[in-house]
Amino acid sequence: MRTPSLRFLKTFQIAAKRGSFKAAADELCVTASAISHQIKVLEDEPCGNHASDSDVSIVRSVSDLAQEPLIAHNHRPDLWDRWAAMSGIDPLRPKQLIRFDTMSAVVHAAEQGVGVALVCTPLSASRFLAGSLTELFDAELATGESYYLVTRPGDADLPAVRLLSGWMLQQFGAVVR
Repeated sequence: MRTPSLRFLKTFQIAAKRGSFKAAADELCVTASAISHQIKVLEDEPCGNHASDSDVSIVRSVSDLAQEPLIAHNHRPDLWDRWAAMSGIDPLRPKQLIRFDTMSAVVHAAEQGVGVALVCTPLSASRFLAGSLTELFDAELATGESYYLVTRPGDADLPAVRLLSGWMLQQFGAVVR
């Protein structure tokens, strides 16, 4: 197993500290796309050090949660406030809010112990099963977001498209319109 690039780890650390790929890019004098590429490379590399249960700080209550850095997706900045409202608590005022441009970066940061994130349960199920992510609370936020699988009319019956469509419907459910 290869050791991740120290330069890419430094890039990840700066992106986490600055809270966005653009701010990290400005600090490192590169493009935001270069930051995104380096983070993607890190995501694709297997990591040899996994935190054990004794290494993980456990969040037991919402007040504990406010003491942890929270991770957010730039395109869903209100999710933590919506989760707090759904949970019947005041909006959280974390010690640090870290923002990322992609959901994969949000998930990766949570896996690496950077902070606590709200992640899509179906898309992260394998990570929960593997133990790289831990569910802290039972409350799940229904975001009301919709995703669509669109094909050209002539492609809908292709075996590969049917296979993908069937898998997606099985994994994520369907509302046919």
